[in-house]
Amino acid sequence: MKRTFTRNQKGFTLVETLVAVLIITLVSVGTAKGLQRALSSYIFSKDEVIGFYLAQESFEKIKNMRDNNVINGRDWLYGIAQYSSDPCYFGSSCTVVGSGPTPAVRCTTPTSCPALYQYQGSGTTNGFYYNLTGPITGWVQTQFIREVNLAGRVGNSQRLA
Repeated sequence: MKRTFTRNQKGFTLVETLVAVLIITLVSVGTAKGLQRALSSYIFSKDEVIGFYLAQESFEKIKNMRDNNVINGRDWLYGIAQYSSDPCYFGSSCTVVGSGPTPAVRCTTPTSCPALYQYQGSGTTNGFYYNLTGPITGWVQTQFIREVNLAGRVGNSQRLA
């Protein structure tokens, strides 16, 4: 029995179907690549913002130490970089660990300051970053390192470079 095809029959040919599948695949792959790139940019930008604010916090703590020194009648670099034994003495690296009697601690060598930790107990983060001496339950090491390097004084002023 011989079949004949007429022009007014409805349906898609194999070539039309393959072209449609190809177009859908290309659109899907392009969309997935775009979403992947957007997500990577978001994570990178988030890390940059966190790093900026951690650095800003370090400088604010150093400025707070300076201001407290001036208020208490001491040399403004006291405990920061007045003597070569001070933690942030010019050419040395130090990390700012928070408040207390020694808010700045010297790192053994430049780029050797410890990484910051963030609490992630119960699957949630609290948004705070701390220097810890070692692993503590619930605290996860991050990629952030808080390191301060003072190059020198600007003339005889109370400005640091």
